[in-house]
Amino acid sequence: MNALTLTRPVLLALGLAAAVGAQTTSALSVAPNPAPANKAFQLLLQGVATDCYTTFTRESVTVSDARIDLRYTAFSSGIVTDPKPVSPVCPVAATGHSAASLLASMPVFAMPALKAGKYQVWATSMPECLFSEPSCKIAVRPDSVGILVVQGDVPMSYMLNPSATPEGQAFALQLLSYGFTCATAFDQLSAVVSDGVITLSFSDQELPKGCMDTYNPYGPTFQMPALKAGSYKVRVNRLQLNAVVDAGVLLVTGATAHTDWYLKEHTVAADKAFSMQLLRDDIGNCQTSFSHESVTVVSGSIYASFVLESYPDRVCVMDVRPFGPSFSVSALKAGIYPVLPEQLMLCQVTQPMCYPPVKVPTATDTLVVTKTAALLLSEMRARGPKVELRGQTAFFTLPAGQAGTWRAVLTTLDGRILAEARVAGSPGDRVSVPVGQAPAHSLNLLRLISPDGRQRLLPILK
Repeated sequence: MNALTLTRPVLLALGLAAAVGAQTTSALSVAPNPAPANKAFQLLLQGVATDCYTTFTRESVTVSDARIDLRYTAFSSGIVTDPKPVSPVCPVAATGHSAASLLASMPVFAMPALKAGKYQVWATSMPECLFSEPSCKIAVRPDSVGILVVQGDVPMSYMLNPSATPEGQAFALQLLSYGFTCATAFDQLSAVVSDGVITLSFSDQELPKGCMDTYNPYGPTFQMPALKAGSYKVRVNRLQLNAVVDAGVLLVTGATAHTDWYLKEHTVAADKAFSMQLLRDDIGNCQTSFSHESVTVVSGSIYASFVLESYPDRVCVMDVRPFGPSFSVSALKAGIYPVLPEQLMLCQVTQPMCYPPVKVPTATDTLVVTKTAALLLSEMRARGPKVELRGQTAFFTLPAGQAGTWRAVLTTLDGRILAEARVAGSPGDRVSVPVGQAPAHSLNLLRLISPDGRQRLLPILK
């Protein structure tokens, strides 16, 4: 009942449906590739659009002949009191990484044993609202991920953690692989940066101790100097093999403009109609206007669609920035509402109608609807199981949901993921998860996700 292991850790389309199965240009990839034949393994889906406010649920696998279909749900959550980070590097990047945090940033699938061969892989992101009652009317389609090679002799493959880091800051770089275990020791570590290439050298040996962890990857950690912005090829030199192989690309990010939509006001009163405005730093009020503003609330999320009209020939004496569309929203009950903007083309809402490719709106900010912060905390406690803290561990009773392995995601109030754990049990079971990574004297959230995708927020007040 208290079994617990650390673990990892939308495609939403409000426009017109595209043909299911239509192939699109995709940056998705899977690892490991090649994968082992005749042996169950974990498959990571890399390249999914995400940030440090995103968790993944409902990962499922279907294998038919030489085709693999992967399905998952991306959930962007958290109370956001300031605009989210504008670079692909999460705020926790400067404080360190773990294998669990890397796996938390992507969907991970439990693969059955496969015969040797080549498999076409497709991935479909399933909107959360498809699983609610009533469900939403949203079209989904699979994205091509390419070919997965399954073979008997699998060479060592690597993952970088982090895969992106800010420029001008020293950092720790982990080189992770499922070819290493918790019994692997590393020495003679060195990192050399030259002409846009990072060469990581080390030797490894297996210690005479048991290691039962087959879920998490392991590897050496290198202390890296501050780097300039750019893309760096990473090469790995295992000294005992006297061979150099490629390990991917490390992205070093510079300062970027905030081009995501965010809320002007993040908190509104419950049970009262209100006006909601979205802003973007790179848009001004002189050469831009908005029309066909529409708001829909589905399964606790706010979908805001609009048409942006640009007038570049206007001469502006003053151009006020940031700027964006405004929406009249009906009264909402107290709660936390992710906001998903969708910018439409004019021909999608006027005659003659056009049929552009399906867009992919994602949550870019979060609206808090409440009377007071204390009341919100009180309501969350009233709706969820009571949490008892003993030292660095939270004890509680599992709420309604499917029996099996639950996920417990510990986040800050601004939505950053601090840790993730798995706990096995059924509704009504008394379980526990570690919350030691939550700062002292702070309010944090524990998001419980049942095997069937149901979610419940529990306040953690340390």
